[in-house]
Amino acid sequence: MEDKELNTLIEMGAISKKEAEIAQQYNRQTPIRLACQCIIKIDIIIKPFE
Repeated sequence: MEDKELNTLIEMGAISKKEAEIAQQYNRQTPIRLACQCIIKIDIIIKPFE
């Protein structure tokens, strides 16, 4: 994940700073992604962020 996406998710309150650090350190995905950064390969259900 790119820093810009992680920062946006933190600002939105979707993930914590700790989750972002873990994603960067271990090169892992967060449970929440920005839709503009996703590549859809199968059918999915989209739930709006509240």
